[in-house]
Amino acid sequence: MKKPERNLPFWLSLVAALALLAVGAATARNWVYALSILPIAILDGLSRRFGWSWCPAALLLAYIALAAGGLFIGISPALGIAGAAAALFHWELSEPLAKGSRADEFPLAGLFYRQRLRYLGISTAMGLLLAELGLVLRVDLPFAGAILAAVILLFSIYRLFLLRPKKP
Repeated sequence: MKKPERNLPFWLSLVAALALLAVGAATARNWVYALSILPIAILDGLSRRFGWSWCPAALLLAYIALAAGGLFIGISPALGIAGAAAALFHWELSEPLAKGSRADEFPLAGLFYRQRLRYLGISTAMGLLLAELGLVLRVDLPFAGAILAAVILLFSIYRLFLLRPKKP
């Protein structure tokens, strides 16, 4: 697969994350917050250019911190959630590129990348839809239900860690 085909979703997800957070800051009329997004965007572009492997995880943390911090200054929670989802999509696309993978050498690399992009888009859209529905729908959950949900979540995380490949 050619590099421009891989660059387009990367840059579109970056622009989406930045635009959603900036629009949220603009609607809250907090221009200092909106301008604080620019250095992170510049660092993101530089990390892509120079292939810094430490940068994608740090930038994801910065984007999530911006989205969460935006709630304290009054940006719309819907825009903050959408910005965080776009940042997560962007991080997922930037992770293998930072490692300098040689996936282009394999014959089915383009097909694999398109499949990955499709599944990533579907899972991001579903997560975003559920998160936005959580803002709209109000459900009273009894304490026992919250405990049950926490136990199921902890069990799921435990099972996820069991799936990790063992180091020899």
